[in-house]
Amino acid sequence: MYGNERKWLLLAELIEHNKLQGVEYFYLYVKDMDYYTSKLIKHYVRSGLAEVIHFHNAEDRPENYGNLLFFK
Repeated sequence: MYGNERKWLLLAELIEHNKLQGVEYFYLYVKDMDYYTSKLIKHYVRSGLAEVIHFHNAEDRPENYGNLLFFK
């Protein structure tokens, strides 16, 4: 999900839709997130549904990666 707009609702819809399709675990690759997205992601991590991988340094987060989401 690219762009500077807040994406928390879109992320929640994406995760919940994929849970209904049978996805059991999510890998969330993020470089920046707003307050509500952070709270949402923390909820999924605490409930054991997701793992977050942060791109902290410029070399860790090539611009063409953006925010990535992988399913298991």
